[in-house]
Amino acid sequence: MKAVWEALYTKFNADTNFKTAVGGQFYPGFADQERATCPYAIYLQVTDLSDWTFSEDIETITMQISVCDDQHSPTRIKTIEGYLYALFDDAILSVSGYDFVRMHRRMTQGPYRDEAYGTWQFNVDYEIEIRK
Repeated sequence: MKAVWEALYTKFNADTNFKTAVGGQFYPGFADQERATCPYAIYLQVTDLSDWTFSEDIETITMQISVCDDQHSPTRIKTIEGYLYALFDDAILSVSGYDFVRMHRRMTQGPYRDEAYGTWQFNVDYEIEIRK
Protein backbone atom coordinates (compact mmCIF):
# COMPACT_ATOMS: atom_id res chain seq x y z
CA MET A 1 0.00 0.00 0.00
CA LYS A 2 1.64 3.15 -1.30
CA ALA A 3 0.41 5.42 1.52
CA VAL A 4 2.10 3.24 4.18
CA TRP A 5 5.37 3.10 2.21
CA GLU A 6 5.31 6.90 1.98
CA ALA A 7 4.53 7.26 5.70
CA LEU A 8 7.51 5.06 6.64
CA TYR A 9 9.82 7.06 4.40
CA THR A 10 8.54 10.34 5.86
CA LYS A 11 9.16 9.03 9.38
CA PHE A 12 12.68 7.95 8.35
CA ASN A 13 13.45 11.43 6.98
CA ALA A 14 12.24 13.11 10.18
CA ASP A 15 14.88 11.28 12.25
CA THR A 16 18.60 11.90 12.53
CA ASN A 17 20.08 8.92 14.40
CA PHE A 18 18.84 6.04 12.23
CA LYS A 19 19.05 8.07 9.03
CA THR A 20 22.65 9.09 9.72
CA ALA A 21 23.63 5.55 10.82
CA VAL A 22 22.57 4.10 7.45
CA GLY A 23 24.00 7.03 5.47
CA GLY A 24 20.54 8.19 4.39
CA GLN A 25 20.06 4.92 2.49
CA PHE A 26 16.52 3.61 3.08
CA TYR A 27 15.48 1.75 -0.05
CA PRO A 28 11.99 0.54 -0.99
CA GLY A 29 12.02 -3.16 -1.91
CA PHE A 30 15.70 -3.73 -2.63
CA ALA A 31 19.06 -1.96 -2.65
CA ASP A 32 20.76 -1.38 -5.98
CA GLN A 33 24.08 -3.14 -5.46
CA GLU A 34 25.86 -0.73 -7.79
CA ARG A 35 25.07 2.36 -5.71
CA ALA A 36 24.26 1.12 -2.19
CA THR A 37 27.11 1.11 0.29
CA CYS A 38 27.01 -0.49 3.71
CA PRO A 39 25.38 0.16 6.02
CA TYR A 40 21.97 0.55 4.40
CA ALA A 41 18.33 -0.32 5.10
CA ILE A 42 15.55 -1.77 2.95
CA TYR A 43 11.82 -1.69 3.64
CA LEU A 44 9.19 -3.83 1.99
CA GLN A 45 5.63 -4.99 2.44
CA VAL A 46 5.26 -8.62 3.56
CA THR A 47 1.48 -8.88 3.92
CA ASP A 48 -1.68 -6.76 3.72
CA LEU A 49 -4.76 -8.19 5.41
CA SER A 50 -8.11 -6.49 4.91
CA ASP A 51 -10.97 -6.71 7.39
CA TRP A 52 -14.13 -4.76 8.05
CA THR A 53 -16.64 -4.03 10.72
CA PHE A 54 -20.12 -2.67 10.11
CA SER A 55 -18.75 0.86 10.19
CA GLU A 56 -15.15 0.80 8.94
CA ASP A 57 -12.57 -0.92 6.72
CA ILE A 58 -9.40 -2.03 8.50
CA GLU A 59 -6.02 -2.82 6.91
CA THR A 60 -3.28 -4.66 8.80
CA ILE A 61 0.00 -4.37 6.93
CA THR A 62 3.23 -6.13 7.86
CA MET A 63 6.28 -4.18 6.76
CA GLN A 64 9.79 -5.57 7.07
CA ILE A 65 12.82 -3.36 7.58
CA SER A 66 16.19 -5.01 6.90
CA VAL A 67 19.63 -3.60 7.62
CA CYS A 68 22.91 -4.73 6.08
CA ASP A 69 26.42 -3.85 7.28
CA ASP A 70 29.86 -4.96 6.06
CA GLN A 71 31.79 -4.53 9.30
CA HIS A 72 33.54 -7.63 10.62
CA SER A 73 32.13 -7.04 14.11
CA PRO A 74 28.39 -6.83 14.89
CA THR A 75 28.92 -3.75 17.07
CA ARG A 76 27.81 -1.16 14.50
CA ILE A 77 24.77 -3.14 13.33
CA LYS A 78 23.63 -3.56 16.95
CA THR A 79 23.87 0.22 17.38
CA ILE A 80 21.82 0.73 14.21
CA GLU A 81 19.27 -1.79 15.50
CA GLY A 82 18.80 0.36 18.61
CA TYR A 83 18.27 3.47 16.49
CA LEU A 84 15.72 1.62 14.34
CA TYR A 85 13.77 0.53 17.45
CA ALA A 86 13.86 4.05 18.87
CA LEU A 87 12.42 5.43 15.63
CA PHE A 88 9.80 2.84 14.68
CA ASP A 89 8.70 0.93 17.82
CA ASP A 90 5.15 2.07 18.56
CA ALA A 91 5.65 5.01 16.20
CA ILE A 92 2.80 7.21 15.06
CA LEU A 93 2.60 7.46 11.28
CA SER A 94 0.73 9.92 9.14
CA VAL A 95 -0.86 7.67 6.49
CA SER A 96 -2.56 9.71 3.78
CA GLY A 97 -6.25 8.87 3.38
CA TYR A 98 -6.43 6.68 6.50
CA ASP A 99 -6.79 6.93 10.26
CA PHE A 100 -3.68 5.53 11.87
CA VAL A 101 -4.35 2.95 14.62
CA ARG A 102 -0.95 1.56 15.61
CA MET A 103 2.51 0.37 14.64
CA HIS A 104 3.90 -2.53 16.64
CA ARG A 105 7.11 -4.56 16.36
CA ARG A 106 6.17 -8.21 15.77
CA MET A 107 9.56 -9.89 15.47
CA THR A 108 13.27 -9.48 14.87
CA GLN A 109 15.51 -11.94 13.06
CA GLY A 110 19.22 -11.55 13.74
CA PRO A 111 21.59 -9.97 13.59
CA TYR A 112 23.22 -12.81 11.72
CA ARG A 113 26.33 -13.11 9.60
CA ASP A 114 25.88 -13.82 5.89
CA GLU A 115 29.22 -15.39 4.99
CA ALA A 116 28.38 -15.49 1.27
CA TYR A 117 28.37 -11.66 1.18
CA GLY A 118 30.56 -10.98 4.19
CA THR A 119 27.86 -8.90 5.86
CA TRP A 120 25.84 -8.67 9.05
CA GLN A 121 22.08 -8.41 8.60
CA PHE A 122 18.92 -8.19 10.66
CA ASN A 123 15.23 -8.02 9.77
CA VAL A 124 12.42 -6.46 11.78
CA ASP A 125 8.72 -6.99 11.06
CA TYR A 126 6.28 -4.26 12.05
CA GLU A 127 2.51 -4.61 12.05
CA ILE A 128 0.78 -1.40 11.00
CA GLU A 129 -2.97 -1.02 11.42
CA ILE A 130 -4.97 1.66 9.62
CA ARG A 131 -8.66 2.22 8.94
CA LYS A 132 -11.00 4.20 6.73
